[in-house]
Amino acid sequence: DGRGHAPMRSDDDADSLLIRLAMPATTEAQRQKLKDSLIEKVAHPMYGGQLQDRGVQGVPAEARIVVQWNDKPVTFADGHVETLRAPTFNLTKPGYGPFDNEL
Repeated sequence: DGRGHAPMRSDDDADSLLIRLAMPATTEAQRQKLKDSLIEKVAHPMYGGQLQDRGVQGVPAEARIVVQWNDKPVTFADGHVETLRAPTFNLTKPGYGPFDNEL
């Protein structure tokens, strides 16, 4: 149908996903820009402010996005239990150098 979808399994593609990236402010200038709302986050120096796991022809992808789903049972007031799924996103196979621990 042409619409994007969330990956259902860890080996499913993440074509429809875009991961936002941010680093902690490490300089006074960055902290001031955040305080003054001149920037909303500090971008990663190599990967920028967002990451997608696709590249144009001949250019490697920035990384692989792996989604792991965690089941969480929720009990409603009437005693009915439903299982909700919460995603955990992991970035693997960085295409342009290792990720920082602060990312």
